[in-house]
Amino acid sequence: MVKMVNKMSFLLMIVISSIVISCGKTNNPLSEMVGTDSALFVQIDNPAKFLSNLDAFIKPLGIDSITQGKELSELATSLKDITDGMLDVAWIDLSKPLGCLLRFGEQSASGLYYQLMIPVTKAFNIQTAKQGFTKKNITPILYKNYVVLIPAGYTTPSFPVEKPLDLNALSRFANNGLAILVHMDALKSQLNIDVEQIKRSLYETLEKDITSSQEMVFSEKIANVMVDIIDQLQMVGISIHGDDKGFLMQSYCTFSEKGWIDALLHAIKPGKDLRTALKYTAQDGLFNLVYDFDPQQNRAFTLAMFNWYAKLFPDKLDHIESYKQFVDRSMNWVGSRGAFSFRFDYDAEHLKNLNLSDHTEHAMNEFIAELAQGISFQLVGVMEMKDGLAYEKELAKAFEAGIIQNFYEAYFNQENDSPYKISLNYTPHSQDTSSPYNTVTIGLEVPGERFITMRSDEIEQTRLMSEIISQLCVFNYRATKNNFYFSFGNTNRDILSNLVNQSTMGVATLSDSKSVQEMVIRFPKGSQILWNCNIGRILRLMKQSGEAGVDSIPDLGDDAPGICTYLYFGQGRVETGSFLSLSEIAPLVQYLLSQTSASFNVKSSED
Repeated sequence: MVKMVNKMSFLLMIVISSIVISCGKTNNPLSEMVGTDSALFVQIDNPAKFLSNLDAFIKPLGIDSITQGKELSELATSLKDITDGMLDVAWIDLSKPLGCLLRFGEQSASGLYYQLMIPVTKAFNIQTAKQGFTKKNITPILYKNYVVLIPAGYTTPSFPVEKPLDLNALSRFANNGLAILVHMDALKSQLNIDVEQIKRSLYETLEKDITSSQEMVFSEKIANVMVDIIDQLQMVGISIHGDDKGFLMQSYCTFSEKGWIDALLHAIKPGKDLRTALKYTAQDGLFNLVYDFDPQQNRAFTLAMFNWYAKLFPDKLDHIESYKQFVDRSMNWVGSRGAFSFRFDYDAEHLKNLNLSDHTEHAMNEFIAELAQGISFQLVGVMEMKDGLAYEKELAKAFEAGIIQNFYEAYFNQENDSPYKISLNYTPHSQDTSSPYNTVTIGLEVPGERFITMRSDEIEQTRLMSEIISQLCVFNYRATKNNFYFSFGNTNRDILSNLVNQSTMGVATLSDSKSVQEMVIRFPKGSQILWNCNIGRILRLMKQSGEAGVDSIPDLGDDAPGICTYLYFGQGRVETGSFLSLSEIAPLVQYLLSQTSASFNVKSSED
């Protein structure tokens, strides 16, 4: 065990030390040494740039004590000592990529098969280094300008390999970063992963918990999709990149060309420029999302989902079919792009002073009104339209005919043991002179048979809950020729009014954010979804609580969009990536370090 740890430590130090030598960048020659039997492959295509970027990323974090204040490139000076003279800085040529692959399912006396590929200069003499490597149970092989290290006891590989692994997709990800590729076909074969056995196990598990034929249909569908994903999944790639701008992590999946998943991904059309929809997302939103899907493909997918839903709930077939026909008609007017923004705020002092004096209807209404003043939340959104006014008319017809209400009420009220029944109440703007918007509110009702058995306190709680929902959860919408605008929540309608009348939110948006613009250019063109989670806003909400210790929480500023993530479907792959700016990471890390240090000091003093 000790020998194994020493050998792994030795190999790890070779990799780390090799990375830190300066290099340029040429075409990737590793494909000649990486075959389709590789289960796992790791690559750094430009180690010098990678380390330089990593230095720039680490320095503002205040954690350079890990390297004792030295730059990572300085670690290369100890390479010769670490390798007992087998490798020297003068012998390493990192103008080429550095790589390592693993194969599972086969063992020698030296352990798991690995293949470490280190580029070397002409100064490297394999005969001189061979004796030292042999002592460590490592076999060195010289191929072109690479020394390839494998464990002793394995057959020496032949290069170039007969069946090279396709590294094209990985090469795009590996640019100046660390990239990892999992070859699923090789992994499943080497680890003896039996897809049919997984399928049988899933079905056996489902049969234990299923209580109805509807659940069985639904569960079998989900199980089949999960098994198909495992079976057809071909490649999984991950890349990690840090520099003076921030941290970017990307991943992608590809699937077998013979499967339905690959066919579907090739059929999906790329999105347009998502930046045009950022003007409908608030900078202070906790969560924002913009999307762009081909409307005809979106329509076909939606209708297919309704057909599936109808099979799951045949007792609600009439409601589902009516709603599906409405969706089919209305999507004639829907465009490809849309956006929504979730905003939240609260008044801590106001909420602390809230008090329900008694349970009379008047007191309850006052309490709810005060609660609404202390909490402000709103989901506001925009959908691009071919003809928004025609879409609004379709909605009105569906509401007036009860099609929408019947569908959603049937969905929400399908649990027979629930004590409550949900209802939707629609009011067109033509019937409410106080509002220029069409309005939908949510009602909470107790069935008569349940009401008879309720205690008085349960009745009061139900009344209170119903009033809160009806006043805080209000859906307003209105359309123009080119857009459909909506909001959900209890916030005043200023933003919705601005959108309807001026096509602008009237508040700072992500389209004004320099940080977001820098992030978006890192994401692939054609992405269909872009969203962000605003960490800075979450921290500000925490500070508003006034609780002890919140004063030290950092303020990340106004232009701090947090974690920005994209999602891309198409060209036979699913791809996603997330970016967080260094200007946000640095104060967060420093804050966490200070909290950890303070906690440690308190613990030490107690001991």
